[in-house]
Amino acid sequence: MRFISVVLVALAIQSTSGNALAQTSERPHSLKQGTWAVLYQLDGVRLSFFNGMLAFKYHLTDRRALRFGIGGNVATNSDRQDLNGGISSQAHYVLYLHPEREVKFYLGAGPYIGYSLSRSDGDSTRRRHDARWTIGIGGRLGTEWFATKSISVLAEFGNLLSASILRAEDGAIEERTWRDYSYGSTVTVGLSVYL
Repeated sequence: MRFISVVLVALAIQSTSGNALAQTSERPHSLKQGTWAVLYQLDGVRLSFFNGMLAFKYHLTDRRALRFGIGGNVATNSDRQDLNGGISSQAHYVLYLHPEREVKFYLGAGPYIGYSLSRSDGDSTRRRHDARWTIGIGGRLGTEWFATKSISVLAEFGNLLSASILRAEDGAIEERTWRDYSYGSTVTVGLSVYL
């Protein structure tokens, strides 16, 4: 994960310099006013874990876009006694710094809201059920490369500063509620299809 983050930062630095990545693109692309795109991003997939997002993007101009995404995740352990899942929604204002270049570098920021459930069903002393609401503000740093005029591959480094309210029920212990503040980062890869 850290390696991918370093690669993204290196691409970001290079996209503003005079090297090959900074050359103007001869490859056709769809970063134009009025275009829509459907994005699918993955943060991780294994046999017992899935974390992904489906998003829609609308270009206000060739440099500015609005993006709205819905994400979900599911994780379970091998004996199926623990189950975690959640759904989230986020919106971003996206700014492309040099849309004429072959590798398009962009920044984005906007609000985030999420809800997750966690259940552990061991013996009666280990039972636990948690529910969490999260709100926050997220930021994105990414690159996009067009394989064809309407299909692109993207890689993003994202940050989220959030506040959560957690309600937990622990076996025989009564229910309790508390607040939590956190900062996290992710690296995702994805595919965009422009309509």
